[in-house]
Amino acid sequence: MGYKRSRWGTKSYWPDNSKNTLYLVAGHTLGEMLEKAREHWGEHIDIDEIEVDAQKVYYRRIGHPEPHDSDYNGFCVLRYPKTSG
Repeated sequence: MGYKRSRWGTKSYWPDNSKNTLYLVAGHTLGEMLEKAREHWGEHIDIDEIEVDAQKVYYRRIGHPEPHDSDYNGFCVLRYPKTSG
């Protein structure tokens, strides 16, 4: 989704999924993450080749002089195939 502006002019950001990367809002169970991974990459993925990371993304009121904790969102980031050893 990338960057967008609200009707009040505030800027927000939502990370885009790509061929090798899937962003899931934090809070999914492992089973749900695997289900989403299969939806994104297909049923025959090798789960040993999925890299899982956590990221805190500044997604709301970007550029505001006083960011608040609620302006951040936690994501589980899945990469397939793994980008590291």
